[in-house]
Amino acid sequence: MEQNHAQLRYLTAIYEISQRKLEVSSVEVAGVLNVSKPAVARMLKPLMEQKLIVKKPYGRIYLTDQGIFLARLYRAQRDLIREKFPDIGLRLGAEDIERAADAAVAALPQERFFEQYQGLFEQEGPGNTQDREEKDQ
Repeated sequence: MEQNHAQLRYLTAIYEISQRKLEVSSVEVAGVLNVSKPAVARMLKPLMEQKLIVKKPYGRIYLTDQGIFLARLYRAQRDLIREKFPDIGLRLGAEDIERAADAAVAALPQERFFEQYQGLFEQEGPGNTQDREEKDQ
């Protein structure tokens, strides 16, 4: 399940709005991302199909557990890259560095994020540990 850069931006925007208030609307997402409401509607469909969000009647948007996990992980990776961004002599402003960090995280293999998410639900048991050790060898 691969997300593209735009999907991750939308997911992160929904997450950030949801930290301030329980219910998120398409209008709010459009405002944060400076896009049209129809653009938000188009992007919500693949996010729903991937089970990262749930859209309720009257346009209320909620992140699923997997959506929250992915948004947090994406944001943490973006923040780390932004903080460590090297000075390469281009006199980049904060907004340029933010866009570069977004692009760098979007280029990472997203399946690794989902592997981490799935790993949260694996139960450690004698059989599971042995199976995992055999796969690692």
